[in-house]
Amino acid sequence: MKQENDSVKLVPKKKKLNTSELWDHFHQVFVNNQQQQYVSCNSCKVLLLFTSANGTNNMKTHLKSCSKLDQTISSGQKSVTEFYPSMNNIHIPQRIKSAVLRACSEFAAIDNRAFETMAGDGFKILLQEIFDAGRVLNRSSLDVDALIP
Repeated sequence: MKQENDSVKLVPKKKKLNTSELWDHFHQVFVNNQQQQYVSCNSCKVLLLFTSANGTNNMKTHLKSCSKLDQTISSGQKSVTEFYPSMNNIHIPQRIKSAVLRACSEFAAIDNRAFETMAGDGFKILLQEIFDAGRVLNRSSLDVDALIP
C-alpha cells in the first residue's frame, strides 16, 4: 500500500509488555484518524486483514512468505532448496508453457486470486507434489478431485 493520501496513515503499534514482536514488521492502517481492520507489511506494503478474532496469525503467515522481507530475519533454518539438490534443467516446449500460463490465468480469474499467488513458495510446493503424484500415476486416468483434500 502506497501512502499517497493524507487521510491514510500507517502508524506503528504502541509497544506494551505483551506486544508481539511481529508488530516490528507491520503498521496499523488509519483512515481519517479511524483505525481500520488492516495492517500493512513494512517490507512489501501488502494489506492484511487484522481483527481481534485472528490476532497476529495473518501477520505471522505473511512473514513466512514475504518475498521482500530481509533474509537476515531468517531463523537460521536451512531452506528446502538447501536440503534438496536442484532439479535438472530441461527444455520445456512453448506449447506446454502457454498451456500452464493459460491455466494459471484461469485459476486467478475463476477463483478470484492474485496472479502473484503462483509465485509463492507454498504454491510451488503444491504443484511439485501434484506433478510428482502425476508421474507415479502416469499410466492411469485420475480424477483431480480424488487427489485434492
